Amino acid sequence: MGSRAKDESAAVRRNGSGSERKPWMTALEHRLAQSQSSLSTSRSRLLQEILDNAEENHFLSSRALAKRYAVDKATIVRSIQVLGYKKYAEFAADLRAHFISRITPYTLMKSASREKRSVADHVVHSLEMEVNNLQIRIHNKCRWRVMF
Repeated sequence: MGSRAKDESAAVRRNGSGSERKPWMTALEHRLAQSQSSLSTSRSRLLQEILDNAEENHFLSSRALAKRYAVDKATIVRSIQVLGYKKYAEFAADLRAHFISRITPYTLMKSASREKRSVADHVVHSLEMEVNNLQIRIHNKCRWRVMF
């Protein structure tokens, strides 16, 4: 492996390049840390609360998120603009990525227990997801063959 490849590999492991990011920070956490000086205390708290509860917020629209935190929709939009997002959709994508990067077996079990699913329900759901993933792969593979 060449020197440049090693450097790029190390940068990927650090989740950024050089000293830009701390290890294991998501893009959203990085933006929040970079914008702390530009955020009011209330907006900083709001954004941190949204991040801390990403499992409950990652699928919400800006209107629903505003309703959940009892703020105006404009407050949500302006807060994410301070982070450097031009559109809510960009923020929502990073929030979903943040949520996915933080999923642990404990998080999954906590979610299942909150939904009062049994172990059997969890197994059935997991199998259904795998079947769905396989169907998508087969469909994409067939489309790929048709294209060429």
